[in-house]
Amino acid sequence: MKSWSFRLRLRLALALLLVLLPGAVFGISMHWKATPVDANWSNGSNWDEGHPPHDGDDLTFPATSTILATNNDLAAGLNVVGISFNGPGYTLSGNGIVSGEILCTSGVSGKNTITLPITVNTTIVVGTQSACTIDLEGDIDGAGGIDATGGGPVILGGTDSYTGETEAAGTGGFLVVNGTLTGTSGVVVAESSGTPMLAGHGSFTAPLTVNNSFPSEYAIVSPGVPSATGILSTGSAVFGSSGTRNALVVRINGPTAGTDYDQLNVTGTLALTHVALDVKMDPNYLPIDGTQFTIVKNVAGSIGQFDGLAEGALFLVNQTTFQITYVGGSEHDVVLTAHISPAYPPSIAVDAAGNGVLEVGETAALQPTWTNASDASQHLTGTTGNFFGIGVATTVFGNPDASGDYGTIASGASAECTDCYTVQLTTTGRPQQHWDTRIEETIAPFSVIQRWTLHVGESFPDVPTSHQFYKYVENLFHNGVTGGCAGGNYCPANPVTRAQMAVFLLKGEHGSSYLPPACAGTMFTDVPCPTGGFVDWINQLATEGITGGCGSGNYCPGNSVTRGQMAVFLLKGEHGGAYVPPACSATVFTDVACPGAQFVNFINELNAEGITGGCGGGNYCPATAVNRGQMAVFLVKTFGLLLYGP
Repeated sequence: MKSWSFRLRLRLALALLLVLLPGAVFGISMHWKATPVDANWSNGSNWDEGHPPHDGDDLTFPATSTILATNNDLAAGLNVVGISFNGPGYTLSGNGIVSGEILCTSGVSGKNTITLPITVNTTIVVGTQSACTIDLEGDIDGAGGIDATGGGPVILGGTDSYTGETEAAGTGGFLVVNGTLTGTSGVVVAESSGTPMLAGHGSFTAPLTVNNSFPSEYAIVSPGVPSATGILSTGSAVFGSSGTRNALVVRINGPTAGTDYDQLNVTGTLALTHVALDVKMDPNYLPIDGTQFTIVKNVAGSIGQFDGLAEGALFLVNQTTFQITYVGGSEHDVVLTAHISPAYPPSIAVDAAGNGVLEVGETAALQPTWTNASDASQHLTGTTGNFFGIGVATTVFGNPDASGDYGTIASGASAECTDCYTVQLTTTGRPQQHWDTRIEETIAPFSVIQRWTLHVGESFPDVPTSHQFYKYVENLFHNGVTGGCAGGNYCPANPVTRAQMAVFLLKGEHGSSYLPPACAGTMFTDVPCPTGGFVDWINQLATEGITGGCGSGNYCPGNSVTRGQMAVFLLKGEHGGAYVPPACSATVFTDVACPGAQFVNFINELNAEGITGGCGGGNYCPATAVNRGQMAVFLVKTFGLLLYGP
């Protein structure tokens, strides 16, 4: 499987070869203007080259343009070698084209949409960086296929009849099927590098193959879209026929398939060989005892089981025990039945005697706390096993102490283990920057399985274990609020800009998978819609009432956030845009006098909630810029983010 960057290099080499061939005829790179006259492709004045595109040309759309909604009014069938977006917000509509690869270039953040029909004669790469979405809403036909690569969402939203293969593969391809694939020969989720994923609420009748042996990643199927649950319908589905790192992710937020929880609807046979089941449930949802969730609907027969989950197995998600069956519904459905759990774990401490973070080479204690929710006192004991995760060839997952004892716990009471577990992780190389492992704990006498996710620290070379904000930075990274800065670093001393603050706050408030709605108009003069950096995030921050900008109709996205402003951002993010803190009753910090000092009510309340103790010497330093290390502490404490938990 070759990445889109490899194919781009190959295409450039072929173009050079054509140059060297006598009499060769080939296209050129066409560039849409930053200030076109109108939306039409046929108007040569809209292109830097002074003429409209011809067969064999490449089309490039710049980082910004005064006209983003373009119209192909040329004759249907224009054959372009490829389309590149150097910026977000474009919509390409009009007559159909024959297309080669479609790319979002490095650094683009936002969505580009193509609604015109596309013909693919070979398998084309649709490559997009993690922050960019390419939305193919027009119908796609032809003998070729689609290869989604690069990490950002590639959405297929039309009624597509192309007959080639559909892949989520190279460099973490993220394929979202929201439309209907009527002709594809197969849908493949397979690894080459990155974490390939298939999502969506559309359908196809071709076979689905999910197969990954790459040691450092998983191949994932996750029905629905990041912002909503959904039903994804497939033909036959084969998970892990030879690869061992595959997963089905299901979110449960309520009792109705599609609208409340994710479902994979398999219209052919289902084969589960090497595949983990990852159930995520809204912490505010508590199912009624006996509620059933058909997470895989299948009428044609199934083979196999999810890893570690035999027929009838019990496992915990939040405070709910689920029992799994592979013979539910039509006798082939995979059904989870919710039960009121007789015991559940509210928390776990990892390496409590050390720095609270699991690291390579150490023997770390695991100290869960369990609550006895049964009607009588119970003596709880536990065993751990199946400590595993991604790794390199030399990674060893050790569980030196695999037995635990909680003593006798009264009904309704909680207790930490008195005899606890230990784990040890050794390796000669880190498989990836964000490294999570998993271990299963089985609690007797209830035979309930709790799957603990154990994050492995030392994620950033510039935030060593000795750094004062180390644990908070690891927490923020693990919870998906930040991916760091550049070059694999976190840049803890860098100031936080107001634009970055919008992303931090909304992800802290709504969760790592949150994406704000696309901007509908310009709310701040210096953050135009849709081309302004972080515009969707900034507009949503304003919509939620968390910010009104910096004055004079601006937001000042490049300005650093001060500690005074931070108090307002955090408390409104935590409590809602309408939140007004209580009036100060005394001076808490010497440099923030009560009353009279700007932001004093917010700053005092931030202290009252235990989020800050100031900057030292009895001061708060309200005018000082907040750096990224301090930001980690503020966000973790404000939103109660957990590095380790159920």
